[in-house]
Amino acid sequence: MTRLFNSNTVGLFTHLEFVFNNSKRMIYEECSVTSNCNFLPRNIFRPEFNNEQTEIYTITTEDYQNAVDCGGNCN
Repeated sequence: MTRLFNSNTVGLFTHLEFVFNNSKRMIYEECSVTSNCNFLPRNIFRPEFNNEQTEIYTITTEDYQNAVDCGGNCN
């Protein structure tokens, strides 16, 4: 996942955002010195989700429940 941010074609991205039914969102940022992701156990950029050539990340009901409500307008 770290390569997503370091790629020449998509190097401008700073985070990955999942939006659920335009009412809730979950934002994940790359783990770094300034953005410590260790307190977010489901952050897709944690080392255990980022140590293989191909990764599979399953979004769960718990992810939806933990997402932040954006009042029906997640634009």
